[in-house]
Amino acid sequence: MDSRAYKNNGVIILWWDETAPTATGNENDFNHTLGEIVISPLAHPNVQGKPYVGALNYTHSDDLRTMQDIFHVHAKAYLGDAAKARGLNDLFAAGAID
Repeated sequence: MDSRAYKNNGVIILWWDETAPTATGNENDFNHTLGEIVISPLAHPNVQGKPYVGALNYTHSDDLRTMQDIFHVHAKAYLGDAAKARGLNDLFAAGAID
């Protein structure tokens, strides 16, 4: 957090990965969850003095879409399911991600 990149509207994303699919084989059925923390000057502001906790369920594709948006690497198309994902915009302040 002391780096120039972070201080210049950077972001740190802590994301626990690797869940196992359920018996249905559907990895995105939300019967299991992973933690994800966004730390950034552009993160969603606190709510009533407490860190914001999003109510949406996200998938790997939401992370991928957000990274493609942040780094502007979606000039022609999003990769895989990121094309259908909504992204992590809810975890950032309004307008922080194009």
